[in-house]
Amino acid sequence: LIDTGSEDEPGIPGAIMSRERNKTVRDTIRVDNYDDFAEKIVMEGGKMLTEKMEIPVGGFRGSFQDTEGNIFDIIGS
Repeated sequence: LIDTGSEDEPGIPGAIMSRERNKTVRDTIRVDNYDDFAEKIVMEGGKMLTEKMEIPVGGFRGSFQDTEGNIFDIIGS
């Protein structure tokens, strides 16, 4: 996981997945509330690709596709 910010400036938390795994870079975005964000994605025309999955370090993860075909994951509580 990465965070583009610093203590003094806000940034965007996320991750970059290995190209060997998926042949493309897949962005992962950390959100405050998984359910709220997932609902917003679908309401705006995105598609849920996987069911909500619990992750061992706490929180949930899921994959989505936006209206332009980009695939991304979200992680949140």
